[in-house]
Amino acid sequence: MNRVAQQLTGWTLIEAKGKPFSEVFNIINEKTGEKCTDPLIKVIQEGKTMELENHTLLIKKNNDKISIEDSAAPVLDEHGNIKGAVIVFRDNTEKKERQERIEYLSYHDQLTGLYNRRYMEDSLKRLDTERNLPLCIMMMDINGLKMANDAFGHKMGDRLLITSAEILLSVTRADDILCRVGGDEFMLILPQTDNETASKIKKRISEKTKNTLLDSVVVSLAVGYEIKTQFFQDINDILRQADSNMYKDKFKHGREMRLKTVNNILKDIDKKYSHEKEHREKVAEYSLMIGQALEFDENSMEELKLAAMVHDVGKIKVSGVLLNKKSKPTKEEWEELKKHSVTGYNILKAVDEYAGIAEEVLYHHEHWDGKGYPKKLKGEEIPLISRIISVADAFQAMTGDRPYKEKKTAKEAIEEIKNCSGKQFDPEIAKIFIELLKKEVINENEI
Repeated sequence: MNRVAQQLTGWTLIEAKGKPFSEVFNIINEKTGEKCTDPLIKVIQEGKTMELENHTLLIKKNNDKISIEDSAAPVLDEHGNIKGAVIVFRDNTEKKERQERIEYLSYHDQLTGLYNRRYMEDSLKRLDTERNLPLCIMMMDINGLKMANDAFGHKMGDRLLITSAEILLSVTRADDILCRVGGDEFMLILPQTDNETASKIKKRISEKTKNTLLDSVVVSLAVGYEIKTQFFQDINDILRQADSNMYKDKFKHGREMRLKTVNNILKDIDKKYSHEKEHREKVAEYSLMIGQALEFDENSMEELKLAAMVHDVGKIKVSGVLLNKKSKPTKEEWEELKKHSVTGYNILKAVDEYAGIAEEVLYHHEHWDGKGYPKKLKGEEIPLISRIISVADAFQAMTGDRPYKEKKTAKEAIEEIKNCSGKQFDPEIAKIFIELLKKEVINENEI
């Protein structure tokens, strides 16, 4: 026995001397636990080189077990007679773990740990038998995954996927097979499942998701299923119909989820930033004054009000510490703050009810002279509603409570708007707004 053999078996050469070979080289089948054929005896009997079977464990002297691979070869004398054998073995624990990992990944989704599409396809072939009828195929799709990714980043998208997978796992039975079959799609294969049982499972999924929130994001799954009741039915037709039913459900409930998420975001911003609700309402009030002066029709006024009320929705990604900071933001912090208009756009464009005003929110920090953000638009390239919100937002920011700025008087804020007219603000809108302030908001003695 060389040094490595002594380490792997736990026997020293002195201890092993005189012992039966099978006592020192004690090997069993990993799966059955049965003792393996002694390779030494087999080689001497058959006179040829052999290798151990797969799944062989070596039981060390202290009863620890290690996975090994080994080969045995006969030793011949000068006449070709067998006089012994050489046994070579090695610890293949790491190799086995790598192989198992590769095999696991080939059938599992790395993020959620669920089975993947490949496993699903194999399982469908295996389970598509008469004894499994009625065979239910249930398709699930996450409502708003793209919105979560765009607005909050891929870490939130991953959290949403993992949470959805956990919810689905919690409603499955022992024989059910749950797979992640696409980016935001899951599939349940439910053997011996009739319509009543499938309906109950769908209801449980709905009940579990409606009470689950990830920060501001509502967890919501569109669910559709179809049942194969006769063996002659094509399983691919069942799959297509389940998918179609899922998309009908998505159309019905996806909109509701996205609206709830926007409302949750606004509530969460109010919690993070104590002055935000008042700021939104005042900006909307000032914006509507300007819209009325420009003789907006009813639809345009509604659009303006909606955009003004959600113009800072992107602040949900800005830390509460930064929003409430009492000193002036650093350059890096200012860059983080500036991202809120793009975040707001990404949130709103995913919601039908808000998609029409997403660009107005995106551009409400653009400047008339082209020195604003995020696109450095200039003059009338900037949407009219964005230009209106820009001046209303600035006035309220100057005259309202802000942690890092001393509040200005109305007179001081108007002077600032005058000074920035034609630079930061559309000069015509700035002029109209100042006149409106003098008439409707500010006591003449203050001007």
